[in-house]
Amino acid sequence: MPIEFKSVDFTYSPHSPFEYEALKDINLVIDGHGFSAIVGHTGSGKSTLVQMINGLLLPSFGAVAVDEEVIVPEKKKKYERRLIKDKSASIRTKVLLEFIQTKQEYELKSIRKKVGIVFQFPEYQLFEETVEKDVAFGPLNFGFSKEEAMNKAHIALEKVGLDKSYFLRSPFELSGGERRRVAIAGIIATEPDILILDEPTAGLDPQGAKAMMDLFLSIYQKGTGIIMVTHDMDIVLRYAQEVIVMKEGRIVERSTPIELFGQDNEDFSLEIPMLYQVAKKMIMAGYPIDIRSLKSEDDLAKMIAKGRK
Repeated sequence: MPIEFKSVDFTYSPHSPFEYEALKDINLVIDGHGFSAIVGHTGSGKSTLVQMINGLLLPSFGAVAVDEEVIVPEKKKKYERRLIKDKSASIRTKVLLEFIQTKQEYELKSIRKKVGIVFQFPEYQLFEETVEKDVAFGPLNFGFSKEEAMNKAHIALEKVGLDKSYFLRSPFELSGGERRRVAIAGIIATEPDILILDEPTAGLDPQGAKAMMDLFLSIYQKGTGIIMVTHDMDIVLRYAQEVIVMKEGRIVERSTPIELFGQDNEDFSLEIPMLYQVAKKMIMAGYPIDIRSLKSEDDLAKMIAKGRK
């Protein structure tokens, strides 16, 4: 299920002293079946971008298509008429109009059924008296019967590693890591096609971060597409298939993690993964390290061992 951004601009607090242009002419297609990472400094537009996929934000200009449903600034027909009436219409506007006319108007519930978002610290969103009720809330909201919703909740909880001994417990008695798993189960219980992760390892120690990312990798391997916003380049290297780099509201690079970190990326001012920092020191020490083939600590260990022979 592809996601396509067409000529997307977004401005916070327009026509006010606090006006801020967060996105500028974004044109992008994301494979909804992949594992993509969106990176860049704070304020580069990452979170704004992904919130449009779920309909939490509407473009100030342009369109976002999720499968065949299109998200635009206002009702689709009204927006089309406004673009048609624009006498100074640019090529950009004409291309946008043609794109919108091939899509159907979105329904918010439909979009949110297809795309789920796990925000930073999702455990703060828990509110029900038991774990199973909290996780069942989403399916109930999408029209499933109580029995069906509970069944989906139980399946989702088991997917995140919480067995039936947790079902009737209060989410507020659980540890921080367990609460986060309950919150994630609440999203995947709605069975989205795509899961958006906004800083999924925020506040976690390295062991907790690995456990959380291994959980998302497992969800991905079972057929759910992942789009991840993160500042952690080690996680990008280990888990992502592609990286989209943003800077000042624009997309400035798109590549694989190995291609991105294997080149001189001073223009993007990204932190280099620890693995690559170590590898570059080994290269300076004379070891034959092929940094373009480096994905994990095991890869580095094998190259070091080979260099000793």
